[in-house]
Amino acid sequence: MDNMGLLRIYEVSKNFGGLKALSHISFDVEEGIIKGLIGPNGAGKSTMLNIISGVYPADSGAVEFGEKNLLRSPAHERAKQGLARIFQLGQIFPEMTVLENVMVGQHSLTKANLISAVLKLPSERREERHNIKDARKILQFVNIEHLADKYPETLPFGEQRRVELAKALACRPKLLLLDEPAAGLNTFECEELAAILHQIKIKGTAILLVEHSMELVMTICDEVVVLNYGRKIAEGTPEEVQSNPEVINAYLGEEL
Repeated sequence: MDNMGLLRIYEVSKNFGGLKALSHISFDVEEGIIKGLIGPNGAGKSTMLNIISGVYPADSGAVEFGEKNLLRSPAHERAKQGLARIFQLGQIFPEMTVLENVMVGQHSLTKANLISAVLKLPSERREERHNIKDARKILQFVNIEHLADKYPETLPFGEQRRVELAKALACRPKLLLLDEPAAGLNTFECEELAAILHQIKIKGTAILLVEHSMELVMTICDEVVVLNYGRKIAEGTPEEVQSNPEVINAYLGEEL
């Protein structure tokens, strides 16, 4: 592997029994870009995110993040390395406030240990004040600071998705893995999401985006990888992918 991307996927394969979910997939994600990962249902997109984030082991190949091969690292270690993920199905703690949910995302950065937390040592109190302030800044960044004291289950779906995004950003990721973040959002919410993702990129966090909304993908992505039946059939700019005959035939449709 001779490229210098932030994330480097090399010849990754994954089988589930007789089903070949991924077959020798290679691509990279550079720092500070948004890369789309698209394809029809069953193409292997979520399987790839699961391998990158540590939910599934790959059968073969390599996943390198920075200078580290992640294939043998558990999911929590990958989070410490700078990987954060939002799942297709929400993972919000309903018994916690919005602010508390975001602070959960800071866990991998927390220095306080059990003893300091139990004894409420000055160092632990200082860190807690800092974390609260930082969490509020993140909520402000995704435009829901006014909901800090609400409980997520009382919020509309679009705002719940922003809570998840804020929680993922709380660990200061180098790479954000997003699995269909626009699913269930209306047109206005999708436009707001696009603006937030663009700002995340500007601040230096790379994004790997799995998304069925082609309008969102083609609007915000710098590069796109297309999977079909576990194979990579195209990679390039949104313009290049849209005009690729194999992609049109397999996924986008002749109208595009």
